[in-house]
Amino acid sequence: MKNNNPTQLSRDEYLFLSEKFEMMTADDVKELPKYIVSMRQQNFERVMKLAIENELDETEKKYINDKYFLLMRVGDIARKYSVSRQSVYRVLEKASKKLYENLKYVYCCGFTLINPPANLEELLKSTTRRN
Repeated sequence: MKNNNPTQLSRDEYLFLSEKFEMMTADDVKELPKYIVSMRQQNFERVMKLAIENELDETEKKYINDKYFLLMRVGDIARKYSVSRQSVYRVLEKASKKLYENLKYVYCCGFTLINPPANLEELLKSTTRRN
């Protein structure tokens, strides 16, 4: 059975289309997907920052920031905070699970249900890949 439901647009997407619809040129039509993806990307990044800020303890925040945003290796993080590599792995795993549990549904609703990310690292890579 074919699904004939239209794709649901966010308020910003709808307003963008409404404002442009009558005067839309071929260039506008080409830019529309980039606009929609960009807006969804910005919204997801905002939600991710909120999740990191509100769901993780201070140590988890520091390790996640160092690992995924500063792209530091686990050994470097361990040396920076004078802890074992195993300790860094445990904290990163715990923090990653927390964030993934908080973000997976947001990601699916705002982006795709076809091929959702399997874990936080994949979710973060798909987010930064678009930038």
